[in-house]
Amino acid sequence: MSQFSGKTALGTGALGTIGQALLARFALEGAMFGLVEAMARELGHHGINVNGICPGAVLSDAEFRHFGDKAAAYDSWILENQSLKQRILPQDIANLAVFLSSRQADLITGQNIHCDGGW
Repeated sequence: MSQFSGKTALGTGALGTIGQALLARFALEGAMFGLVEAMARELGHHGINVNGICPGAVLSDAEFRHFGDKAAAYDSWILENQSLKQRILPQDIANLAVFLSSRQADLITGQNIHCDGGW
């Protein structure tokens, strides 16, 4: 075992996995998924865990700025299409990052974990 150890979580996105993104975004997210797996293999012998976090539609102020008067319709669309009928909050993504940084996740590496409410 080397002198290095640690954990990292990369934001890898989730829209590309449901086929509603532009081609470039889809390709980029696929590359990020592969990057997580490759980094986990390369860094594992140093005791470094590498995982990806794939957030779904996180409720934020930016959503309201972007959609304006259509924000309520977007919110309804998300809840209709998501398996779990509650919006994802920033804290939900933070909780996953904290878990992946904890000792409880010592044997989790090379994974792209979706926190998306079930798309």
